Amino acid sequence: MISLDELRTEALALLTDAPAGHVLDEKTAALIGLAVRISVTTLDGVEAEIYANRALDAGATGPKLHETLVLVSGLGVHTLMEGSKRIAEVLRARLRANKRTAG
Repeated sequence: MISLDELRTEALALLTDAPAGHVLDEKTAALIGLAVRISVTTLDGVEAEIYANRALDAGATGPKLHETLVLVSGLGVHTLMEGSKRIAEVLRARLRANKRTAG
């Protein structure tokens, strides 16, 4: 099992040679912060509210906050749809294999 500190160290090592890039404006940074905190893998409601307020203070609109939520929630829906398809394929293959060996 890998610890969070080991994961962070590895991620930082991989990013060592990456160019710095441009500094994000406050609204963009706040919307990204919101997206990270409302995503299914984080789901931090308190921090999501903080970043939603930061985004609004930086000029984001209610529809932009909603768009951010819709984009992030699509990840979970995609996981459900793709995962369901793959599991159905595995189950169909097992069923066919079982019918061949039983028949």
